[in-house]
Amino acid sequence: LLAAQAAGALPINFAAPRQPQLEGNPAKRKVALAALAAGLLLLVGAGVGYMKLSAAQERVAERTAERDDLKKRIDAGAPDAKRAGALDGWQKREVRWDQELYELARRMPADDSVRVAQLTATPIPPDKNGKQEAQALINLKVNATSTAAAAALMSAFENDNRPGSKYYVGTGQTILQPGGAQAGKYNQNVTLWTKVIHREPNQYTNVVKFKPPKRTAGVAYGSAATEPEPKPPEPKDEPKEEPEPAPAPADKGD
Repeated sequence: LLAAQAAGALPINFAAPRQPQLEGNPAKRKVALAALAAGLLLLVGAGVGYMKLSAAQERVAERTAERDDLKKRIDAGAPDAKRAGALDGWQKREVRWDQELYELARRMPADDSVRVAQLTATPIPPDKNGKQEAQALINLKVNATSTAAAAALMSAFENDNRPGSKYYVGTGQTILQPGGAQAGKYNQNVTLWTKVIHREPNQYTNVVKFKPPKRTAGVAYGSAATEPEPKPPEPKDEPKEEPEPAPAPADKGD
């Protein structure tokens, strides 16, 4: 019996000789091993997935913290941004009057046929929606030698408009009663008006061309005309004393 036990399982169970001896199924063993391997793989995969999920959750938490911090900064800077926007809007409504006066001087006719008697500039407030057709209204009262000369000045405003960029809108004129004899040749009274639209400094591209006056006529380029310095008086020639004539020699016979 000991020898048979050492060789393997006995074919008969002597404790229960009538009980049949069941043989093991190799296929079931393989299935069990495969199931065990699949379980181990599933366990390892679950561990790796959990680690990746934890890392992703950490990144989400970091991004959420960054978003919240950025939102706090935006909310804190909202008043400054609002003030900056209001300042930018205010700058877009301004009119550079120094440049506009320069442009007006450039438009004046070279033959001195129009003279400006009065200039009035009035800002145009925005409407209830915060919009403006233009930024200011200019009224010019001019005295001209003819109504055609005044109309040419009015057209000069419109001629400065560019395709896609309008600087003057609503331009018009009113011809008033002619002046009396005291007005001389400038007896045509005309009122011109136009609405000025904001433009940036680099959009003023015109250059005034004129001949400077003679220096003897008055002030030129900021310096007064100089008068010639008086010449010092020339010294007068004093009369020279003529020498007295020498006495005539006496005659020897005397």
